[in-house]
Amino acid sequence: MGWFMQLRAGRQVRVDVTVHLVFVTKAAGDVFTRDAVEDLRVIFGDISRSFDCSLTFCAGGADWVRLAVECAPSLDLPALINSLKTVSSRLLRKAPHDGVRQAVLVAKGALWSPSYLAVAGPPRDVEHSVLSFIEGQGGGRPL
Repeated sequence: MGWFMQLRAGRQVRVDVTVHLVFVTKAAGDVFTRDAVEDLRVIFGDISRSFDCSLTFCAGGADWVRLAVECAPSLDLPALINSLKTVSSRLLRKAPHDGVRQAVLVAKGALWSPSYLAVAGPPRDVEHSVLSFIEGQGGGRPL
């Protein structure tokens, strides 16, 4: 099926909407480890399910994370993004991740930058947007 996702089916509706999100930390540097990104994957998956969405991809770098969420077009995207960022910040700070704790201290209590990217479209356009955003935000190396 290539880059296409399976279609979500309703009574008389078939939908295939995947939104790619990128969040960057407020403090730059070595914030995330592989374990921290794995914890984020679990957290983001739980939050996505609570919005009747499906997390299909999650990966990150030293101070950024990228995810793909399959959702209905009627989704309140700002509400999902707000929940993803606030809940993940709260839960990740409770986990034993020194880089996260240090970043939150440096950023005076905030983990995530207010900036984010939300994009949907053909894979080539999405990839270009994601890479440009991460570079523009000063994002670090991939893990």
